[in-house]
Amino acid sequence: MRLGGTTGECHVLNHRMSEEPGNLDLDHKVGRCAGAVPSERLREGSRRGGWRRTAAFQKTLLDPTQSKNRRHAYVGPTSLAYTRVVRSQSDRGEHEKESNVQNAAPIHAQARGADIGRRAAEDGRFYLIGGGIASLAAAAFLIRDGHVRGCDIIIFEALDKPGGSLDGAGNAETGYVIRGGRMLESNYLCTYDLFSLILTLDDSKNVTQKNIFDWNETLRTSSSSRLVRDGKGENAPAYGLAEKHLITLGRLSIEPEIMLGNSRISDHFDASLFETNFWLMWCTTFAFQPWHGAAEFRRYLLRFAQMPAGFNQLRDIMRTVYNQYDSMVRPLRRWLDGHGVQVEPDTRVTDLRFDENGPLNRVCGIFCERALRRFEVPVGAADRVIVTLGSMTAASRLGGMGRPAAPDMPDATGAWSLWKNIAAGRPEFGHPSVFADHIDASKWLSFTVTLRDPTLFRLIRELTGNVPGEGGLITFPESSWLVSIVLPH
Repeated sequence: MRLGGTTGECHVLNHRMSEEPGNLDLDHKVGRCAGAVPSERLREGSRRGGWRRTAAFQKTLLDPTQSKNRRHAYVGPTSLAYTRVVRSQSDRGEHEKESNVQNAAPIHAQARGADIGRRAAEDGRFYLIGGGIASLAAAAFLIRDGHVRGCDIIIFEALDKPGGSLDGAGNAETGYVIRGGRMLESNYLCTYDLFSLILTLDDSKNVTQKNIFDWNETLRTSSSSRLVRDGKGENAPAYGLAEKHLITLGRLSIEPEIMLGNSRISDHFDASLFETNFWLMWCTTFAFQPWHGAAEFRRYLLRFAQMPAGFNQLRDIMRTVYNQYDSMVRPLRRWLDGHGVQVEPDTRVTDLRFDENGPLNRVCGIFCERALRRFEVPVGAADRVIVTLGSMTAASRLGGMGRPAAPDMPDATGAWSLWKNIAAGRPEFGHPSVFADHIDASKWLSFTVTLRDPTLFRLIRELTGNVPGEGGLITFPESSWLVSIVLPH
């Protein structure tokens, strides 16, 4: 395929937002290991550095976590913890998940002698449904903060490998596919705290230091062409906000969320806002549309209130040295493997069975499908079930240079149907249809181009004034699709 004078492959991705029953024998795989992880696995983890502890882990890398009071901090369980199911909304809810994780006791808590954590580990298992970053992080926190043995943690993942939306696949011959990277910035304290524990794949440093902080010192994001019009890059484009826009933005920021109800962004602004450079940069950075919810818009305004000074040059955006699957997921997975955490791939969870006779709606069974076989995993009274509900890349379909990515395909992972099944007749588990049943209003398209000639990179470098990896998102407002591209280093 000839593309702009270069040869390459383009993979296009379209995102949408009665068998015999059997039993899954987990005991022969995981076992009720008493005490430490089996010595064979320990030796393997030690050889690979999967769980090695060094002086670098004795303190975190960020000043807000250096206080000696952190080691004595404790945050009690939320109300949802009593149902044994954790709800997380996934329609652009990644930052919300981040905040929920930050409410856990800190990774470096020194309560090693606490009876609560040891008793919990002895009494039951933890079943984590979904193998994305939320479950992987939860497993790490359970081990470090909850003193739970890794062999008592089981992760069910519908795909063939964990990682969820932090993915990356392919090779130089057949082409690469990255469904989309998640934005990082300096205030992801929980993320950086967690990955300061995890060694990189070459065992040289921890992930936070080498794959994030060191790399962003080497190549800082500073866009010279955030917007491109008439074939020319615009350096630090003016936001173009009028006084009425600023007043409304201020009102939305301080108004209680409950007052916004089900209103849309377009209910609070006239059409002029959506023609400003502010909106062009905002909607392409955070994937918003005018018809999206005002409550979600407000949450993002508050979450990223510290960014406006350099937002038109993406100055506060941080990246990993490689794609986020290789930079974050693989090292974390290796660390979890070293602690004996069991990942069950190709296992789709379809529903949960509740003991509704008690006051807590306790989960007592997990219904699964694997290789055309249906089975139920029993959940004991002391076990815990943590569920990742929905997915921002569920029902993704891959296209190519000669075929489109098929729209409106069913979600093979079952992420949304699981939430619907759980919530059926149980209003306390939310309304998944609000997120899952408006595909035309929420779908998006991404593409990964694998080039075998540097011409296009050279042309974009000349156009933007940025070397690959430095400029970040480049948006073309005059394109019919409002297309944006990113060049990695």
